[in-house]
Amino acid sequence: MRRLALVLALGGCFDFDGLSKEFNSAGDGGGTDGGGNPDGQGCVTATGQVQVPGGTFRMGCVTGDTTCNADESPAHMVTVSGFTIDRVEVTQREYNTCVAASMCAVPSCGIWDPLQTPDLPVECVSWASAKNFCTFAGGRLPTEAEWEMAARGPNGATNEFPWGNAPPDCMWVNYAACPQTQGIWKPTSCMNASPFGALDMSGNVAEWVNDWYNAAYYASSPAANPMGPGTGSARVVRGGSLNSVVSEIRTSARSSLDPTMDMLDIGFRCVNRTR
Repeated sequence: MRRLALVLALGGCFDFDGLSKEFNSAGDGGGTDGGGNPDGQGCVTATGQVQVPGGTFRMGCVTGDTTCNADESPAHMVTVSGFTIDRVEVTQREYNTCVAASMCAVPSCGIWDPLQTPDLPVECVSWASAKNFCTFAGGRLPTEAEWEMAARGPNGATNEFPWGNAPPDCMWVNYAACPQTQGIWKPTSCMNASPFGALDMSGNVAEWVNDWYNAAYYASSPAANPMGPGTGSARVVRGGSLNSVVSEIRTSARSSLDPTMDMLDIGFRCVNRTR
């Protein structure tokens, strides 16, 4: 049975590298939010994009992670140019503007009610529909490298999850171990923020990225701004969903899907949007 949507409001606010970020510095676990409140209190919902400065990061399986799959290796240093990425997964409200403009297809399944659930992430969209929305919004889908940089952080960061290395907690991460009544949720938890302030990059809905998938791509990936293989039969999907086990919501975990498919619990976010 399809799970009901639940909205949770968690987290706090602080400044990160001069940018106002509404998320808690969860790191390796817990504590208080930016305002000194107990965990899970006081998060202010915000949309828009977060800034990811250009730089170099470690992509792929991190040392000591025993749950990696072969397609996450070899780990390698990648340099990407600066970009902005959606703070939250694209919502039904946003996506509906593209549907109304006849630029995007109506989702074929899942919870789709942009009037009653406008802040839930859109799901059941194909890769082409995700790409069309990002183009409509003046941006594009992130590359796989950009997505992982936004989730993991810069330099030699080796966090297994966007918030650090602490195990996921169902109070602020939506994945398969959580209660089945939970459903996809409005992305208002600040405890799961990435180092740059992007939310719900683990679980909730999995996310299309631009790249074609190739399990062996990391062995020959360019060191700067990799764009993925030139051709393929499946596109990369990142982040895992509410139906994913813990190993599938790690920052380095890769999955793939026929780009013509539109499935439950698969959404997306955009980079470099102008609207």
